[in-house]
This record gives sequence, structure tokens and C-alpha cells, in this order.
Amino acid sequence: MMFKKLPCLLLAVGIWTSGFAQDTLASADSASSSTPDAQNSRPIPPPFIFKPTVGLGVGVLSYFGDLYDKHFISPQVSRIGYELSLSQELTPYLRFGFYTMFGKLGANERLIYRNLNFESQIRTGGVHLEYNFSHLLKDSVKVLPWITAGFESFEFLTKTDLFDAAFNRYHYWSDGSIMNMAENDPNAAFATPLKRDYVYESDVREQNIDGFGKYPERSFSIPVGFGALFKLTPQWEAKVGATMHFGLTDYLDGITENSVGSRVGNTRNDNFMYTSFTLRYNFPAPKPKIDSAGNEVYEDPDIYALDNDDYDQDGVPDLKDSCGETPRGARVNIRGCPLDDDLDLVPDYRDKEDKSVGPWVNEQGITLTDSMILLSYEMYMDSTGKFAQRVILPVAGKSYIGPTPSDPKKYSISLGTYKNGLPNDLMTKFLSISDIRNSILPDSSTIYLAGKYDDLRAAEKRRRALIQQGITVATVVYENPDGSFKEVKGIFTDPSLVDPKDPKDPKDPLVIKDPKDPKDPKDPLVINDPKDPKDPKDPLVINDPKYPKDPVVQPGDGELVFRVQLGAFKRRLSKSVFADVPDLIELKGEDGLYRYMTGSMKTFDDAAGHKINMLVKGYKGAFIVAYKNGKRVPLTDAGAIIMKREPETPDSASSNAVSKSLVSFKVQLGAFRDAPPPEVSAKLNALSGIEQSTTTAGLTRYTVGNTNNYEQITNMKREMREKGFPDAFVIAFFKGEPITIQEALELLK
Repeated sequence: MMFKKLPCLLLAVGIWTSGFAQDTLASADSASSSTPDAQNSRPIPPPFIFKPTVGLGVGVLSYFGDLYDKHFISPQVSRIGYELSLSQELTPYLRFGFYTMFGKLGANERLIYRNLNFESQIRTGGVHLEYNFSHLLKDSVKVLPWITAGFESFEFLTKTDLFDAAFNRYHYWSDGSIMNMAENDPNAAFATPLKRDYVYESDVREQNIDGFGKYPERSFSIPVGFGALFKLTPQWEAKVGATMHFGLTDYLDGITENSVGSRVGNTRNDNFMYTSFTLRYNFPAPKPKIDSAGNEVYEDPDIYALDNDDYDQDGVPDLKDSCGETPRGARVNIRGCPLDDDLDLVPDYRDKEDKSVGPWVNEQGITLTDSMILLSYEMYMDSTGKFAQRVILPVAGKSYIGPTPSDPKKYSISLGTYKNGLPNDLMTKFLSISDIRNSILPDSSTIYLAGKYDDLRAAEKRRRALIQQGITVATVVYENPDGSFKEVKGIFTDPSLVDPKDPKDPKDPLVIKDPKDPKDPKDPLVINDPKDPKDPKDPLVINDPKYPKDPVVQPGDGELVFRVQLGAFKRRLSKSVFADVPDLIELKGEDGLYRYMTGSMKTFDDAAGHKINMLVKGYKGAFIVAYKNGKRVPLTDAGAIIMKREPETPDSASSNAVSKSLVSFKVQLGAFRDAPPPEVSAKLNALSGIEQSTTTAGLTRYTVGNTNNYEQITNMKREMREKGFPDAFVIAFFKGEPITIQEALELLK
């Protein structure tokens, strides 16, 4: 039976090793992507270093064979086994080793129709491969799963217990007793009871009960196992697991399918399992020889091998590599430099935006919006200290608690930061919050906020109210000058509010002054549980002695909220597109669409009036939506009487969401601080329809054409280049304000 399983096991091992080989080749191919001579410039593998690992293990041997109804023995009554191993690491996740194991294997069967027992001395020796999945896990993981497979030979000496110490043979009677005579013996009435001594004195093969003769007491088996590896230190490891040894013999217990009478066994080979704990020691690598100058000494160095040396292992030899320190795994070209697919001068491995949508990007490859460019310019040109970090120094005899008077903090509640789209249920929950807003962070992710408070106590109460509504990630934050947000990690940790006298004294409960009346010593705002503020079962309690029953503030919670949706687009639009829209909210869904909404009204009449204002401003796809208790509700259920049905499921990109007449393209011929050069002026004077405008940088821009047909303006650009304006390019406007070409095309869909 084991021979039938052997091809399946070999096939599985073959698939595993094939996959390992493909992964190795694939990693090498990815390192040399887009390199025509990659086959001649593969990274040279590191030299083999013999670092043996010695292991000593102890465990139990469990029997799986012809005895017992279930053909195996419980591990609790198994025999002890020992293992000694020597292995070598081939890769960080693959190890090859030798091992030897010895111990005892046995069983005692007491059935109505037969009583058999045996004990066998087991000695094995073999080789195995061990795979630990470390390349799929983080380096910080200290517990690794492992699997193993191998091949081994083993010897067994099987004996059985047939006689007691006085050499009386055991006879098992039907009543369960052991006698010195058979139950059907004529003199059975004179039989005396015996007691088993569990001394296995009779060699099974020598007894030849079934006529098997002198069969070999050695065979082969295939060990397959699994378990867990604990990395204690760089040198010491602990391993636990179980290995099943699939034997290629059926003589281990002396019983086979060819045994006679009641001794007959099953058709399967005999197997055994070793469940063990092993302690392993990794010998360190030999230290290199160092000369008197502190340099490493090489014996018989191969100077010519340096021609193929590849320091950054990108598949391009150093002699041909123009970028010698490319990060591991980055795709490179034939010169060894990182690829830049979108040609934004930021290599792909650092580019967080696969396809930049504008001509200007930051160091992370993210398209710079007008607001980001303006912020960078203001920070660079700042001479007033507007963007400087403030440090409050203590004054002798005085202490100050609270934010800087000239720059008070505005606290909000963060509902989470998201790089990808919001799930539908979370989107509707956010839109049910009347004062929600969003902000685009420098890394192009979106943070969603609720409320704006001068009083930190009010912000903390609002945070708890939102947590009660199911938004468990709610935190109190305030905005930094650079557009990022700083979390207030528990009110008691805000440095501006800590007890200035002794903030680290564990016996002195932390006292926070009432922000409304910081000079009132009789009305402190006490924060309970300073020792364990993060205990989820012991929540942080704010106890205001004057207002102990002050209810949690929940502005707008549970009420109807009406909003006006302007449209849904496949691309993100800059805020300049919606410069005339108040209370704009941008939400990206799981479907990849960017939805833009405005307003937060309590009545349908107010929402209808706001919708009319949006229609007048050119957003002809605007419609009203209503939300309550985290869900979107039909307008009819919201008490509205409408003559024209509003969209119920706006889940696709808007078509004609804005009036096309508001979008226009022009061809920019040039921009000059002073008058254009004479040769350029002559060309401009020869054209008709030239328009002049002033840019935000104070330059005079010269443009021609005015259409919302992109194909038409592209043809005009080509015509202008033929007429002597080689740098002519297309620019886009929405309501007369500059926008990107991509935004204009999105608005025209």
C-alpha cells in the first residue's frame, strides 16, 4: 500500500521543489527586468559558508500498524525516543540535514478473540529537507511554521512477551484472566493464574508462528512532518513538531495480512510517528582574517571575478551599472538605473502614484495640486515665523497651562485616514454625521473629521459619542501648519495640559485645569485612572466636580441630514474646480469613484434651495440625498414631497454632471515677465484672436483659441507649433480658473 502512495509523495515533493526553483528564477528575473543581456549579468551567488546546526531532541514514538481496532496507539502510552541531527542552511528558508533516531515502539492488544503484544527497538538514520516559510513573513517574526520531508533507513528488533519469569506460557481465557493452561485443556480445572511481567523475551522472527522465516529486520521509510520553530537567540532555536514515518515494510509488529488464524492483519504497511521537542544550536560563521591595517584578507582571490561583481544585485554588473546602489527588487534598465514608467523623474520604486496626472510632482511622485504648490512656496518664502515651531519656555515663578494665546488649537475628531476607497456602509455612516468634512493629506490619503472645538473637554466628549455610534477609531486631533494632523493621545498626555508642578509623580493624580476657567483653583478638571488609562475595561472618565452629570454632546446625531451630490467621477478633482461650492465633501468609494457633496441641511426645503443654487452655478447633475442613523433613506421616507424622482443609487460615474460650457481649452503660446522678445512679438502680431492674462506668478500669459472640444484644441496646438511656437501646449479652465487637462476631460464625460 505504501508503494502506491510513494508516487504521490514524490510528485508533491517535485512540485514543491519546482515552485522553489521558479521562485528563485523569478526573483532573479525581476531584478533584471528590462535588461536585454540579463542572462550574462545574473547576480553572482554568495559563497557557500559551512555553518552547521546541531540538534538534540526527545519525544515519543507512536505505533500505527496491524494491532488494535483503530490500528494505532494513543501517544499517552507511547515509548520514549531520542534524536540527534546535523543540518546546514541552504537559504534562510530551506535547510538540508542528516539525523539519527533511536527508541522503543510497542503495543499491547487485549481483545475477546486475540491477545497480542510486542516491543521493538528502533534505530533510524536519514536525510531531510526542512522549509520554514521565513521569506513570506516579516523579519521580526520569532515563531516560524515548518514542514519537512526526507528518506531514511531503519532497523527494528521485535520481541513479544509470551512467558513469565518462571517461564510459564501465558494463556488468555475468555473471562479476561491469564492462566498457565489453555482454557480447553483437559486439566484446566487445575490451572493457576499468572501475572504478566511485561518482559519481552521472545524474538518474534525466531518464533516463526506464521511461517515467515528469517525475514529482514531492516527497511526504508519516508518521513513527512510539520511543526513550529522558535528563534530564541541568533544561535539557539527550539523546535516542536510531529513526523510520520511511512514504512516500506509490514513486519514491524510481526503481523501481516498473511498471518494465520486470528493473527491476520490489514493490508497496509506499518508506520510510526515521532512527536518531539528539539533544542538546536547554530554554529556562527568563521570570522574573516584581518591584517594589521584592518582590511579583510582573502586567500587566492579571483581578480577576474570582479568583472561580474554586482554590488546592488540588480542583474547589471558594476562595470556596466550607472546607478550602483539601486534598492533591492527595483526594476532597472540596461544601464542598471531604476525605471520611470510615467516619466515624472521619480523612479517607480519610490513613486506612490503609478500615473501622474500633472506635469509637477513631489519627491514621492504624487501630483502637486495648486494648494500644495502654494503651501510649499509660502513655507519657503516665510519670513514672519508663520510656519515655525513654537517652544514655550517656563518663566520663573509662573506656570502656563493651555495653548499659545496667539495660536489657539482647534480640536477635531478624526474618523480615520484612508488611502483606498470607503466601504458603502462606512460611507453612509460618515454622511449621517452632520458636521463631517475631509482633508487631503500630503501623501494623497484622505482624513475624515467631525467638529471643530476650542475646548478640549468638548472634543473628548464628542469622541466618546462617536465611539458609542460604532466609530471605534475616533481620536482627538489638531491640525499642524503643514496640513498634517497631530493626535492628542488621551487628554492627560497633551503637554500643554499636564500638571506643571509634578507631571511624573504617580502619587499625585493628574490635574487638568478647566479650559474655560484655567485660573479657578477650586474647579479642576480631574482625569481618573492615571495609572492605567489604556485599560479597555476601565475607560477614561472625565469628572467635572461642578457638572458631574454633564451629558455627552451629540450634535446632529440621530437627526435627518440632507446633502446635495454634485457628481461622481473616476478621477480626483482639485478643490479649484469647486472653488464656489461651500462645505464641499469628497468621498472615495470601494468602486474607485470620487463623490463630491455639499451642504448639511436639516430640512428638505433648505436642501432644495441649495440644490437650485448649485444648478445655477452650472452643476446640472446635482441631486438631493438624505441620511439618518448611519443609513441612506429615501426622500419620501424623509418627509419630502417631490415632483421629480431623485437618483436612488448613484453608483456610476456621472454623465454631464456639470455644464460643458463651463469647461474650456486654450493653447498657451508663452508667458513673459516683461514684453516678449521682438521675434516672438512679430509672430504674435501675425495671429488673430490672441488673449492676454496675468498668472499667479505675475507673468503675462499669451493664449489663442477657446473651445471645450479637446480634439479641436489639440489640432490648434499642432498648428501653432508649425507657425513658430514650438513650446505651445494646451491648458484648461473651469469657470475661468485654471485646472488640469485630466480634470477638464473628466468634467466633460
